[in-house]
Amino acid sequence: MRQQRNDDDIQLHDVTYHAVTRYVQRVAGHELDESGSPMECAERHAAAIGMSIDDIRRIILCPEVRAAISLGVSRVKTAEFAARVTKDGLVVTVLPPNQKPCRRKLKIPSRNESRKQILAYQRKKKRSPKRKGRA
Repeated sequence: MRQQRNDDDIQLHDVTYHAVTRYVQRVAGHELDESGSPMECAERHAAAIGMSIDDIRRIILCPEVRAAISLGVSRVKTAEFAARVTKDGLVVTVLPPNQKPCRRKLKIPSRNESRKQILAYQRKKKRSPKRKGRA
């Protein structure tokens, strides 16, 4: 079960360095080298857009994200970005607002493939014994 937190308990350090880096990359649009520690990487990315890490953390911790953390929600979308939050209330990554999860492409089987699938299903249904006690 997710832990609910008071709005006063939410601090700037509840936004990880990874989330700061992803905000600069995905929302601000600046791609830089990601070598070094996460803290160094976040500092380089923040400096590239002329801000400090704490400034970016304040942007990420907007009222919508604070509400999501206090309610224990794992995903939140704002007008600028979407964020993922852990059970402990840490903002771990930032995504563009319109990025959708990767889904497999819909495969439309040919007539022959459909027929084979139907026949295989019917054979399987014939072989499987009926269970007693179920309606």
